[in-house]
Amino acid sequence: MKKFIIVFFLTLLAGCFSKEKKAKTELKEFKIIEKTILEKDNKNEIKEDVRTFKIGVIKDKDGYTNIREEEKTSSKILGKIFENEYFFYKKRKDKSWCKIKTLKGKIGYIHSSRVLENTNTNLLSISTFVLGYDEKEIKDTIMSIKNLNNDIFIRDFNYKQLKFVKKKENSISYYNKNIKVELSKVLFKDKKPQIIFDDKEHTAINGEKTWGVEVGLPKYCIKQLNVLKNDVKIGLNFSEFNTFFEPNLDLTKIYETDKGNIIIWMTNGDGAGAYSVVFFLDNTKLIHKYIYRPF
Repeated sequence: MKKFIIVFFLTLLAGCFSKEKKAKTELKEFKIIEKTILEKDNKNEIKEDVRTFKIGVIKDKDGYTNIREEEKTSSKILGKIFENEYFFYKKRKDKSWCKIKTLKGKIGYIHSSRVLENTNTNLLSISTFVLGYDEKEIKDTIMSIKNLNNDIFIRDFNYKQLKFVKKKENSISYYNKNIKVELSKVLFKDKKPQIIFDDKEHTAINGEKTWGVEVGLPKYCIKQLNVLKNDVKIGLNFSEFNTFFEPNLDLTKIYETDKGNIIIWMTNGDGAGAYSVVFFLDNTKLIHKYIYRPF
């Protein structure tokens, strides 16, 4: 009887090990399959750097153009681009095909003869995100300057960024071959400032709405914001930035768009007083200003 119990127990134990081994094998195989699927999905989910891409539309008598998987007409059709639909594109070296990215993130190729460059200088290529985002929530999109609003969180502008060349404690300068931007700050001084708080806790000083002030008076204000293009000064009046306080010079970014416009993006203040302001300039003047809280 004891012998029978021992044999039965060993058989049961062996069965358990066999099931565990089988389960581990199946789990391993599942992980391999899962990894393959994820890699395939990630491959299709293109994270293309579109900073060197232009904004385009199609020209096709059919009202649409096929997106090909490869640079040939016999290649698999991945989707379609329709008339008046904006997309990102970059011409290939041989100039016969353009690499494109749709606003839904699909990547492929369109024949160059079907692509027209956008001529609307007010359209922007922007990388946006959802608050509390992860990498999956980052999206490249195209929109008009005047359509920027508080529902859109700007992660970056998809253009080449100017590097700072000169940096001091209270000033910073940015250059490229065409553009020069000089930005500086100074201690705020006003002998008899009149401070008013409204319901939204934004401070008004001397009757003007201000940004970057939490309590009392600001410490720093913008002293100058000079912009030159091809050695010609672009008109930017002091009144356009005199209510923006606590400037963070190190966090300022300058871009030149593919149309030659200039973007100055400042992230200023701290804590509850944090805010961002974006200046959009063409060759002669300020064309738009957008202020928002980045939270």
